[in-house]
Amino acid sequence: DCQQGARTVHCGVRQVSARMIAKAQGISRNELEQLLMRTLPIYELPGQAYWRALELSAIIDIKKAYDFERPILEIGCADGVFASQVFEQIDDGIDINERTLARARCKGVPYRRDHLMDARQMTFSAGSFGTVFANCVIEHIPDLSTVLASSHTILRDGGQFIATVPLLGMNDHLTFRSKQYCDLRRRQLVHLNLHDTSEWQTLFRNAGFMGFELWPYISGGQCEFWDRLDAPICVGVSGRWNIGSALRLTARALPPGVRRAIYRSFARRIARNDVGRQYGSPCAAAIIATK
Repeated sequence: DCQQGARTVHCGVRQVSARMIAKAQGISRNELEQLLMRTLPIYELPGQAYWRALELSAIIDIKKAYDFERPILEIGCADGVFASQVFEQIDDGIDINERTLARARCKGVPYRRDHLMDARQMTFSAGSFGTVFANCVIEHIPDLSTVLASSHTILRDGGQFIATVPLLGMNDHLTFRSKQYCDLRRRQLVHLNLHDTSEWQTLFRNAGFMGFELWPYISGGQCEFWDRLDAPICVGVSGRWNIGSALRLTARALPPGVRRAIYRSFARRIARNDVGRQYGSPCAAAIIATK
């Protein structure tokens, strides 16, 4: 631990308690089914909804364990639908896509203010925020070191950067282990920053953060199951016209009652197949970095 004024912050890599990790990776079948019924209407595709349901469970638990001190900034907020599953209100959200911000305004999601802004060129004053939150975002951003350094600047002392990220170890738990397949999945998922624990710690330490903790939330076994669900729908042309796009269009054409019945069937099947998959090294984790 390191002393920072009157505070003591953890300065090495620390995982949260075994009890918390067990809860994060050991969601009950009923809990997972309920979470899937929240994520399937948002993401529509089984693989994405499964990953997001596990992520949602982790963020809900992290929110109970950490303060998420206000004001809160969300980086890469998109349309805010996922954040609305966790937060009643977020002070500021930024995104580089005007269309997704417009959808956020229409849906009444929890941002007090939204900004069309690149995370690499943030214009907020130093010490403006108590928490910077980035859910499934920083693995996609080029020049990540600039984003982390800027986030460190706009956080006040003791503020926290809380992010969810995939880990490099996910490559050990994909359907195929060959380099060609891992590279293909990385391109499909646009993972520009896919690191192991020590590399993530170094990135945050170089940006000036003193504390660094990990909250694993997707196990190797769950990653294997997720890849079998997700990889087939990525087959297509140019990353946009693929099986997943066709399935989304089909789902949206169905009557709401039929669509919900299909989601319920998917949720039950996925939750049933998730049982017993809490094995293997973590493939995704939340990072809690303290200034």
